[in-house]
Amino acid sequence: MNKVGARALTAAVIVFLSGVAAGASPAAAQEIGVPAAAPEALFTVTPERLVATTAVGSEETRTATLVANRPLRLTGTSGGAGSDTETTRSFSEGCPAGWFGSRTMQAGDTCELTWTTHPTKLQSLSQGVSFTAQELDAAGTPVGEPTLSSFALELTSAALEFNPAVAHGEVPVGRNSSETLRLTNRASVDALVTLSNFSGPFAVDERLLVQELRVPARGSLDIAVDFRPLEQGALTGSADLSYRLDNGSTERRSSYLRFSGVGTDEQPPVTVTAPPVDFGTVRVGQAVERTLTLTNTGVDEVAIETVNAAALQRLGITLGELPDYGYIGRGDSIEVPVTWAPKTAGKLAQQATFNAFRLMPARAMAEDPPGDIVVTVALSGTATEPTPPIDTGDGGDTGGTGDTGQTARPVPHAPTALASTGGGAAMAGWGVALMLLLAGGAAAALGLRKRG
Repeated sequence: MNKVGARALTAAVIVFLSGVAAGASPAAAQEIGVPAAAPEALFTVTPERLVATTAVGSEETRTATLVANRPLRLTGTSGGAGSDTETTRSFSEGCPAGWFGSRTMQAGDTCELTWTTHPTKLQSLSQGVSFTAQELDAAGTPVGEPTLSSFALELTSAALEFNPAVAHGEVPVGRNSSETLRLTNRASVDALVTLSNFSGPFAVDERLLVQELRVPARGSLDIAVDFRPLEQGALTGSADLSYRLDNGSTERRSSYLRFSGVGTDEQPPVTVTAPPVDFGTVRVGQAVERTLTLTNTGVDEVAIETVNAAALQRLGITLGELPDYGYIGRGDSIEVPVTWAPKTAGKLAQQATFNAFRLMPARAMAEDPPGDIVVTVALSGTATEPTPPIDTGDGGDTGGTGDTGQTARPVPHAPTALASTGGGAAMAGWGVALMLLLAGGAAAALGLRKRG
């Protein structure tokens, strides 16, 4: 077949199919391989599935609407109050009355089914409505077989609302992270909650595991869930949560909590700050006490230890004991007394030195715990000489330079002997001269004897 013939045959097939689409019967369409369109449903219900979650002690209303798509007869809906006290059902005037009632509906007619839920306890239940629908022709005569249909309300009474999955994100190994699990009680009575079976590196305060936790009606309770990874990588854990209402009921509802987090090898820095200490001016022999403050400004708990206490002691500086064995919580401070009793005069320019390290679980500790730092505190002051003693004439010592109300007097010295021509001094001079003369004569006589 040439190209011109092929084109003609294709055009003929298109014209034929177009005719089938425009006026041919579905059977004819099926004969040539074209599927027939599915017939439209007799009616539709919106929403397709009605699910109600209502807080205990509350009341809510939900409605489902049935719409006829073609003429039909609807038979067998039930009306009035429900069979229990948790819900109430009602029907609009467009619905058949009672199980044996019927109503002819034209395309576009509606029938509304309403449920009012008012649960008084923790439970789940299902309530349904059954009916038959049969198509009618233009004369109002039933066509085909009637179709049995049903529609149900799935009611769940509720009290607590919470997110069952708690994610912590990335947390360095050995460091603690905390996320909040919020429990919100929508019920009109208090809820009593029990937590148990925490697994993995996730935990809560142990005191929360040995008692029922009360969540007030229409209120909330926040629970801190801690995550302290001891290894690197993605980590998961779980716990059980159950609760009951404090209204004398024995019904209890349970749930499963899931936790996740990632342990990393990066550690936040350890930071401890300390302002300098100035002793001011101190005299040798006196002592002055000041307070040295150390503050943990990091995100982990730390401990500190003194490094150079012995060296400072030789300079007359004494550090007091560290409170709580040097433990400092996150954002907390400790105070250490420090005393300076200078031994010599001069300027003081020294440092008190401490080691600070993060506190980590024993299983997470390495041989060299990461993040140790050295904290130095500048110590300054001026030592002056003690005041020389002042003789006040009564044999006492003033012991300082304070104002005594008296004028200091000089210490008296022995009189100096001066040469004179008379008196006792002159007689003493002649005596000395005579002694020298006699000594000289004796020496001369001794010399003559030796020469002879």
